[in-house]
Amino acid sequence: MVHLQDVARLVGLIKPVGGGSLLIGLCCLAGLYFRKSTFPPIKVLFVYGGGFFMLLALIGMIWGPTALFYQLHRWVFPDGHQWFFYYQESLMSTMMMAPDMFGYIAVCLAAVSTLLATLIIMLVRNRWLVV
Repeated sequence: MVHLQDVARLVGLIKPVGGGSLLIGLCCLAGLYFRKSTFPPIKVLFVYGGGFFMLLALIGMIWGPTALFYQLHRWVFPDGHQWFFYYQESLMSTMMMAPDMFGYIAVCLAAVSTLLATLIIMLVRNRWLVV
């Protein structure tokens, strides 16, 4: 129960950061658009984005996904708050297959985020080409 409250608190802290990041990103795109600035080629954006994800994947492979998952929990959650559960102790851990399922969730979120960012950038970039 304590871990679920910790996660809820963490999500509550992260939501405004995500909203602010989205707002800043859209403002930057609008600024580039209205200033008629040149936009980086799509290939360059894919190289930087792909390089970033490759770096994250490399870190995950070197350190190991389970060790990385545990270390992130040690950094994020307060000392003395239990976050490790054996499968037989928690129905939710059993259903979610934690930590294995979290890797798939992270990959799906990254893929959807990349797709949406690419679509937004292409829409803005194509609009520049028309104008």
